[in-house]
Amino acid sequence: MLGRSLGGTVNLLGISTIIVTGETTALWEHLRPGFEEGLQETVLRFHHPLNITVRDWTEAEGAIGAAGMALHNAVVLNPAGSAS
Repeated sequence: MLGRSLGGTVNLLGISTIIVTGETTALWEHLRPGFEEGLQETVLRFHHPLNITVRDWTEAEGAIGAAGMALHNAVVLNPAGSAS
């Protein structure tokens, strides 16, 4: 399902590189066959070949992601010039 869903995004945006990361990368050897099959079934031929990179997950990525979301929300929810 994830491969098919991502395949639609590849087709829509013309993405050529997919980076797989997260807490489940330790299971990638088991997840990869189904992921790649779904991707191959969905991605249009002119988007091939796709570069798929798997990166190990560390706690630092989680902290960076959380900080980025907090900063984004602070900017979006408090635009410059708005009354507090």
